[in-house]
Amino acid sequence: MKDLFEGDTDALLADLKAEPDYTSWQTFVKAVDAYIKDGTVSPVTVNGHTYTFAAEKKGLAKELNGVFVESGAELWTYQNHWVSFPLNTVFENVSAAYYAKGDEGIKDAKAALKSEIKGLDFEYSYMAGKNGAVKRGPDFIDSATGSYDASLANFVAHKGLFLKQGNWIYPNLLKLDKEIINTMDLIPVKWPVQDSDIKIKDRDAKLFNTTIPAFVPNYFIINKQASKKQQEIAADFLAWLYTSDRGKKFLKEEAGFIMYNDLKDTTSPNKLNNAVAAYVAAGPTLGNPFDGTPGSFNDTIGDFLKKNYMTKEKWTEKDYDDYVDKSVKTWVDFKEQSGQ
Repeated sequence: MKDLFEGDTDALLADLKAEPDYTSWQTFVKAVDAYIKDGTVSPVTVNGHTYTFAAEKKGLAKELNGVFVESGAELWTYQNHWVSFPLNTVFENVSAAYYAKGDEGIKDAKAALKSEIKGLDFEYSYMAGKNGAVKRGPDFIDSATGSYDASLANFVAHKGLFLKQGNWIYPNLLKLDKEIINTMDLIPVKWPVQDSDIKIKDRDAKLFNTTIPAFVPNYFIINKQASKKQQEIAADFLAWLYTSDRGKKFLKEEAGFIMYNDLKDTTSPNKLNNAVAAYVAAGPTLGNPFDGTPGSFNDTIGDFLKKNYMTKEKWTEKDYDDYVDKSVKTWVDFKEQSGQ
């Protein structure tokens, strides 16, 4: 961003985080895209403040091929990630989604699901590839060009301004370019959610566009089928891992973990962890109800999107409605199969 814009880009970063208005976000994205494509220099307003592009392309701005870098071949990038937002409008947490019965919750998420697919459509219309802008189509979902590894490589090569990922990419980035880690931050995903879409108390559209989902998706398990001695060794190891200097160095510096007992620590070498901690400290954040979806809901809807949406450039109002209907029906079907 320092090469893209004149003036105080730290202030611009803060305004991108704080911008609650989706239309303003769209205007910003379109302006960046126009600058990348033909060098159009124009003022753009973010969170009420005006910023101007550099008069001439310079430095890393010359490398940009698009606004967003994505993993088009990976189901989870447009299902697990994106569906987290509409589910957060009707389920307070992962347990609420997991224990919901029948169409409980999901029947109230139709408007939010439609807002989600519109936001996804917009973002995926401004994509960067290795050698230029990328459009949705067969190449977009090809594993050779649209894989997770390819998206990280394109981001590290500065082909796109934004990458929709989380702090877990730290170890991979260390291998690719450890210098880039100090230049990154987290900006909330923006989407056209409305207050009327949201059914959870104390959540509104502004919150959804100014914070991030922050959650613990995995945990350690000690196998109860193991011998008593093995269980004791495992427990001792986990205690050592989280209390010894060597263990903590591995978790924080090599694995890039946020420590469970210090969620607001902003001294990690993983700058993305520090960004997560800042959002947690500011609170509230969003959860991970997509981890509580029934059966193979995520993979089924992800496959539906990949085959029927990511292969075509233009989406219609009917496409939006079909996505909503498919999501609700798939949810209910898997709930029925599970006896819920």
